[in-house]
Amino acid sequence: VLGGRLEESGFRARYFRYHSWRGGLAQAAVDLREFVEATEGERVHLVGHSLGGVVIAKMLEEAPLSRPGRVAMLGAPMGGSAAARIMSRRRAGRWLVGGVIREGIVEDAPKWPGGRELLVVAGDIPLGSGLLLGLPKPPEMTGRSLVN
Repeated sequence: VLGGRLEESGFRARYFRYHSWRGGLAQAAVDLREFVEATEGERVHLVGHSLGGVVIAKMLEEAPLSRPGRVAMLGAPMGGSAAARIMSRRRAGRWLVGGVIREGIVEDAPKWPGGRELLVVAGDIPLGSGLLLGLPKPPEMTGRSLVN
């Protein structure tokens, strides 16, 4: 739906897919860089939903891209994830969250390197695994940034 709306606004949407369970964060970042560098256009804007935002941050943390563009992160857990940390404490939980989540959220979250305009859309309602694990509501974030 989002890709269709972006195309209606004059953008050309391309979709990058990676293996979040079987793969690792570093490899996903390398693969994303290759995908982006092979994309046509003078400017390449990146939109990452959830873990996709973490992969974008890791890619840009390693080195800048050759072309300018903006980045939008939609619900990207750049500040970590209590649910992923709790699940990763057990062997079955580590398998469930997969390599990219474990590396990029639980163990060593990438830092936003700057150099590009950034939009972050984040929520504060503990739905999904947060609701199932009984996690508390995150602190108020108005005016704060977790990606400094």
